[in-house]
Amino acid sequence: MSAQENRKATGTLDSWLTKRKRSPRKKATEPGSDMCSDTSQIRDVASCTHEDGSNGPAGRPAVPSSTPRCGPGTGHKGNSDEENEKNPAASCSSRYSSPAPPSLLSISRLATVVGKQCLPTSSEEESPLMQSSDFGSSRSPKPFAHIHEPSSGETMETAETDEYSTSALDSPMPSLEVLGEEETAVGIPARFSPEIVLGELPAEYTDYNDSDHALLPCSPHASASDDGPLWPQLCSILSQPPIDVRRLMEMLCAIRGLVGGDWSVAAVSEVFAIHMEAQERAEWFEHVLPQMCQLALRMPLLFPDGLLLLRAGCARTVDLSAEQCGCLLVHAFFCTFRDRQQPFYVDGRCSMPYFTFINLHGPLHPAMNPTSVLSQVQLQKWRCFLCYFSTLAHRLAATPADPANARHVHFERLVADTSELDFSTWASDESPLCAVDARPDGLIEEAGAGALQLDFANKMVGGGVLRNGCVQEEIRFLISPELVVARLLAEKLADNEALRLVGFERFSSYSGYAKTFQFAGAYHEIGTSEGAASCMPEQLYTQLAVIDATNYGRAAHSRATQYTMDAVERELNKAFVGFSRASADSNDSSLSPICTGNWGCGAFGGDPQLKAVIQLLAASRARRPAMHYFTFGDAGFASSLQTLTRRLIRSGVTVGDLTRLLGAFLHTASQEDGLLRFLEDACDELEAQARADALAAPAESSLDVTSMRTSLSFSDGSSPSPAETGTVEFDAGR
Repeated sequence: MSAQENRKATGTLDSWLTKRKRSPRKKATEPGSDMCSDTSQIRDVASCTHEDGSNGPAGRPAVPSSTPRCGPGTGHKGNSDEENEKNPAASCSSRYSSPAPPSLLSISRLATVVGKQCLPTSSEEESPLMQSSDFGSSRSPKPFAHIHEPSSGETMETAETDEYSTSALDSPMPSLEVLGEEETAVGIPARFSPEIVLGELPAEYTDYNDSDHALLPCSPHASASDDGPLWPQLCSILSQPPIDVRRLMEMLCAIRGLVGGDWSVAAVSEVFAIHMEAQERAEWFEHVLPQMCQLALRMPLLFPDGLLLLRAGCARTVDLSAEQCGCLLVHAFFCTFRDRQQPFYVDGRCSMPYFTFINLHGPLHPAMNPTSVLSQVQLQKWRCFLCYFSTLAHRLAATPADPANARHVHFERLVADTSELDFSTWASDESPLCAVDARPDGLIEEAGAGALQLDFANKMVGGGVLRNGCVQEEIRFLISPELVVARLLAEKLADNEALRLVGFERFSSYSGYAKTFQFAGAYHEIGTSEGAASCMPEQLYTQLAVIDATNYGRAAHSRATQYTMDAVERELNKAFVGFSRASADSNDSSLSPICTGNWGCGAFGGDPQLKAVIQLLAASRARRPAMHYFTFGDAGFASSLQTLTRRLIRSGVTVGDLTRLLGAFLHTASQEDGLLRFLEDACDELEAQARADALAAPAESSLDVTSMRTSLSFSDGSSPSPAETGTVEFDAGR
């Protein structure tokens, strides 16, 4: 379109907006400087700056081991050391207590700790369920106040602590022996890899004691609740894989005594003793749990250089193998991350999510029935995680090694400079609108290979996946548990930040949503064992954009605030950061389409029509070729959105034009009218003006209309007029 023609089209739009103008509700944002539509706003790693002013990935000084990391120590409201000394049973079974802290052989070498396996005979029969709902507790269950991190339907302002404790176990546990300083490492179970030397760190192990790295359980700076070194004592426990339900309970209680806290393991007992078939339970104790223990003991070998965190304000990437992800998740299952038993707090603000299964191990209300401690959603979550750990164990035991273990998962934090990306900058963007395919059926995670799929995220990534939450984000993390590792890595998202996750695998199928969510069996992406994963399917390279919408809640007065310039500007910039090119995107190929839906429109109270237009603008500015939009059963909304976007594209409406129309809606239109109706009226005016111009000057008008149109063909078979050329085709991928 020539400059003269563009001025003519803009004049027509301005004329229509002037006629529709009413009294504004809010003063428009002052125009700012223009910003190019490429992704140069994404910050480089070298430009990272933390809140204390230090720069770079390792800019902060080392934190003394006695200083709490990012918060008040462990942050968990467990028994104090004095209380535990008076009542050891309140923390862990006195009959399976943690060994005394082993002595150090040298400053750089931890003492080797090996526990003898004293296993009962196979004829010993285990109880279907422990006599008490709290495994040894004589009191009746009461409401369980867990560490509270909300799902996508809750706000993230405060954290509650666990007030439900467990008491001593009745059954004895084999004693654990600590080798003397002059003894050698012997007695390692045959099922363990010979490269594992229990309690000892490899010579090449590098420990970082700073806020840019995770405090791993194997770190020499990780201390137990008795202030002794944590790792040697964990090794003495993990070296004895449990052989029945009671031994598993005792193992978890022993770990609880090491890491501190007052959390219950009643749900674990019920899951294994009641909700598992005998054959599955035997498989778990004979094969899966030993493999999990061995993988947990391999942590120093798998993380010789520590684990870098994705801190706020720092554009950074972390790549982990599938085996490394599995090791971290196994430690989360065993609840060994002492400093991540609840969210980190910095200056009273929640900074990083917890990374532990302590909430899933205990009662979550409402219970399924009066005799159960499990909620229905909790049981289904357990089944998803059990499916993952079972698959992981079989792959680790495969001979030759399963190629799936070498697969890598890519975690990236995107940070954009949005200081000049205001509403006026969006209004001056001349990028064309991308194609839209709106569908009432289908799921985002099944939208096709290689697409950029959206996670309707919480600021704390994962939301309530390790608690009671079970909506879009939580379900996505449950069926692909490797995504849960992002909770260990990523600090709370700021308004100009997003995460990009690539290479994760889906392990579970499901049905339902929220309270109706049901585990529906294993999901096999890599193929059968005969195929042995000879090649990685495209699904494993699907990208997940993690962006958090503003939570407006359900109150009418708070929901009304989303129709302000500042609120829309925030959502535009947030979506743009998430949709922009990342390091996982190949520089020599076109970007993949967006697969999304009603982002932030459930418990967060967002307007689906407004959020659809915001995502269309962000995807177009980010140069995405298409946006597949799933309305989750709303056929009327899908039809209206599909029809409107075709009209906008055929009329030559740009990102800037649509932004100005959106601004006019915010200032002049009634919310009850709906954004799509407002935009349809705008299209009517523009098309009527185009017809009038065609009658007045046929030759010139014909040229104008052709140049204004952006032609495309849609997956349902319809197409623009034959005069239009340059068709762009895309498929819904379903």
